[in-house]
Amino acid sequence: MVRMATQGMTEKDLEGGGDYPAPGMYHVSISNARELVDDNYVQLDFTVMAGAPADPAAGDQRGKRISERYYITGTTEEATEKLMKRLARVAVSVGLIDKSQIGQDLDIDFTMAEGRDCVIRVKKEKYTVKKGENAGQERERASVDFLGIWSTDHEEVTQGPKDAGVSSNGSKESFDDI
Repeated sequence: MVRMATQGMTEKDLEGGGDYPAPGMYHVSISNARELVDDNYVQLDFTVMAGAPADPAAGDQRGKRISERYYITGTTEEATEKLMKRLARVAVSVGLIDKSQIGQDLDIDFTMAEGRDCVIRVKKEKYTVKKGENAGQERERASVDFLGIWSTDHEEVTQGPKDAGVSSNGSKESFDDI
């Protein structure tokens, strides 16, 4: 059985593309969190509550959604170490663990991130289609920057976009060492 989160979708979404937020910094709510350990990733779906696109002409971004896969292991030990640091940053940023727990072996239930809020940096990136009739074509997509996630009260984003009606996750963390 497959759990489908289709709230907020329209028939236009079935045509592809999607209505993703423009590049910028956003205060978001995690609308869905899935652990797909057999597929080697955790997926978080974010909904924009407040923020500013890098290009003001992009207009209001509230309500737009973006998903990000956070992979668990890489193809090399070095890649896995980098991915673990990214996952640890996510866990601290959304309040699943405290920074003081870094350095320990932990079992973290990322599904508990659902309903929490954080700040993310969205970017545009180019990619090449690898399979199918469009293989080899260049495309562009929105994604969350590799380390572009912070708690809402993190020093890097305390002056940034916030939805005043939403509280932070209660962690004041710095990621200089992650």
